[in-house]
Amino acid sequence: MSIIFFSVGEAGQVGETPRRIKLVSSDSYAVITQPGYLNQSTTSGKQIYPTDIIDVIYNYTGTSNFNIASAWGTGTWQQFVPVFNSGVITLQSVGSLTDTTILTQAQIEAMYATPQLIIPAAGSGTVIQVLNSIVYTNFQTAAFQNGGVVVLQYGNTAHGAGTNALSATIPAAEINASSSQVYALNGNTGNALTGISNTGIYISNQTGAFTNGNAASTVTITSTYQILSATV
Repeated sequence: MSIIFFSVGEAGQVGETPRRIKLVSSDSYAVITQPGYLNQSTTSGKQIYPTDIIDVIYNYTGTSNFNIASAWGTGTWQQFVPVFNSGVITLQSVGSLTDTTILTQAQIEAMYATPQLIIPAAGSGTVIQVLNSIVYTNFQTAAFQNGGVVVLQYGNTAHGAGTNALSATIPAAEINASSSQVYALNGNTGNALTGISNTGIYISNQTGAFTNGNAASTVTITSTYQILSATV
């Protein structure tokens, strides 16, 4: 357990409801959402209330000197609320997360054989549920050619053969477009998905590699998702 920073009762919050609590941890989502992660010992005896909102940065890597703004490292920010059960606190996530990845020409042309990471796995005992994704094709002078249908998938199985995280595949024509455009899909619903615990979301495509795009061409994937405590 590695809680790096924990702060309650900041100036201006005395008597305020809800309070905003700050928590920075190097632990994964799966670890911080275990019952009892926050307790009298890990919070140094500081009281937590059911009305509190906790701003958490987990999977944090970097310095522990938070007096120097430029020294902050990297991690995933998300809001949580404390849920109490017989005195045991469990952190429950609030809302959803958004991740944006910009793929270069080289990555687009490579993703048939080498799927590109879009959303990192969240840790043991977790499942990423993609709610929706938007694909922005940034056309620059020359369109991509060839390729095949694109899959936003669980895992890095080559040739777009992984489990689809979206409601459908993305047509190759969206990548090969001769003008800039956006294309949106909702997440995969109405299907029982298995074998996707602690699995990241990758982008790949079927049939063959995309070719001939301009060096300045990019494809941006923006995905909204939730992290579930589940093992399937």
